[in-house]
Amino acid sequence: MDTSSIRVIPYNLTAEQSVLGAILLDSECIGTVLQLVRPDDFYDPKNKELFDAVLDLFNMGKPIDVITLAEQLKLRGTFEKVGGELYLVEIANAVPTTANVRHYTKIVADYAVRRRLIHISDEVSELAYAGEESTEKILDIAEQKIFDVAQNQETSDFSVLRDVISVSHANISERARLKTTLTGVPTGFSLLDDKIGGFNKSNLIILAARPAMGKTSLALNIAQNVSLKAGAKVAIFSLEMSKEEVANRIWFSEALIESSKIRKGQMQPEDWSSLVTAITVLANAKIYIDDTAAITAMEIRSKCRRLAAEHGLDLIIIDHIQLMDSTKRVENRQQEITEISRSLKMLAKDLNMPVLALSQLSRASATRPDKSKRPVLTDLRESGAIEQDADVVLMLHREDYYNENAENPGEAELIIAKNRNGETGIIPLKFQKEFTKFVSVDWAHQDYE
Repeated sequence: MDTSSIRVIPYNLTAEQSVLGAILLDSECIGTVLQLVRPDDFYDPKNKELFDAVLDLFNMGKPIDVITLAEQLKLRGTFEKVGGELYLVEIANAVPTTANVRHYTKIVADYAVRRRLIHISDEVSELAYAGEESTEKILDIAEQKIFDVAQNQETSDFSVLRDVISVSHANISERARLKTTLTGVPTGFSLLDDKIGGFNKSNLIILAARPAMGKTSLALNIAQNVSLKAGAKVAIFSLEMSKEEVANRIWFSEALIESSKIRKGQMQPEDWSSLVTAITVLANAKIYIDDTAAITAMEIRSKCRRLAAEHGLDLIIIDHIQLMDSTKRVENRQQEITEISRSLKMLAKDLNMPVLALSQLSRASATRPDKSKRPVLTDLRESGAIEQDADVVLMLHREDYYNENAENPGEAELIIAKNRNGETGIIPLKFQKEFTKFVSVDWAHQDYE
């Protein structure tokens, strides 16, 4: 038998013992160790059980040494299973000093990653051989699993309630200290941020309006605010406009130059100066634009994973849902939108970042016999699934869109029609049509009925 082709699972028992030995020498080491590994990262079942018992002692606030660890193992019924007192003494004598504990822990973590990658490759190979999934689906599964390893997160892990509450407690305390209502990425529109707390991680936010109401302009204004004021990184998927058109909109809006002037070649010297200044400002904007037509949620997820890994990512903007393609065969457009909507919610959750998706409204609001054409949730086009999947639904409304002789041209309402974790209401805005720019106004809050 040719043994040269036999491959051995990668692990380092000496490093595992050294990590445990360092903790027994000085329990303060556990903080450093916990930054890099968890129990499942130990290959030897005995070492995994020892580390689990160490964590028991740590969580109970008890001292960690050979005696207390032995007692805890007895309580767990695993003292003899791990090798008894003899193995504990061997562990305690594994290292003379704690100076290199981070290095030992890093070795354990690295080998754990290698084993996970081997396991992933086996799973992906099985999928590829089986031929039951599409190539695109297999690629997506492979990419997701490797992304999870790279981000040091296992999607199947449970979280203990007390740990989740501890994180929430820390976040609430920090907000109280800073005296802020923000819990997510600030949009740059203060009244909106007060109501919804910014765009929160793993949230799907829908921005809906009739065509030409200004939803793309508002989304791009938010992208500018998020990037320039908050220093966040934004990915824009434009399915309707080219990346050049998107870039120009952002540029002209920042420069406060009427696009008609540029289109007609009526630029004045001061306009050129404004454009140059805007270029300088936007040079610091971390905004990434993709103009792939009929893109799928799977493709967006794949691209965003890579972008997040290479540059970081805080917000995803998609313009718009109705132009997206589905990865599944469906019987009608409503089912397709339903599948796309749920995929976008999964995208937000998987990447743990907010997704702002634009959506068309049906003609129902425009054909209402009453004077007000203000939209409602039932106007969401083609699918109630959008309303169901969304954490926040924003609806843009302008009276002068329907009535050119409106008393207050440019007045706009951003209706918070749904907010899963907070208030609804109406946010007053001003639309500067010549600059395709929305700005805040000092109107009072209004209730949304």
